[in-house]
Amino acid sequence: MNRANIIIQSLEELYLLKGAPFSVKEAEMWTGVYRSSIKRILYKYFIRSGNRKSTKYGPIK
Repeated sequence: MNRANIIIQSLEELYLLKGAPFSVKEAEMWTGVYRSSIKRILYKYFIRSGNRKSTKYGPIK
């Protein structure tokens, strides 16, 4: 299992526990991973809603 898969799994857990879409800041606090790494994974594997500071990410595409 590589690093990206571990981060994806952790973000899935965050979504399930929160029960709602989450922000990049919440994901950063949850995983402890740098913002740029999280954003790269979120853009590729998660559904985005909202824009700019109100952007939230939901379940995997």
